[in-house]
Amino acid sequence: MGYCMTGSFAMRTAAAEPKRIGAIASFHGGGLVTHREDSPYRTIRDSKAAALIVIADNDHE
Repeated sequence: MGYCMTGSFAMRTAAAEPKRIGAIASFHGGGLVTHREDSPYRTIRDSKAAALIVIADNDHE
């Protein structure tokens, strides 16, 4: 589970260890989707984990 900037840690860990991580959560995660090649959202294809990504309506990130 990650909160704020550590939401990306959960995503990256799930991608790095797909046989060990079955579920992740990110609450109010920042910087999960960027134009960079190492953007956290790009790790989704390497992950097998179920994911809960929660972002508030008034969060501009």
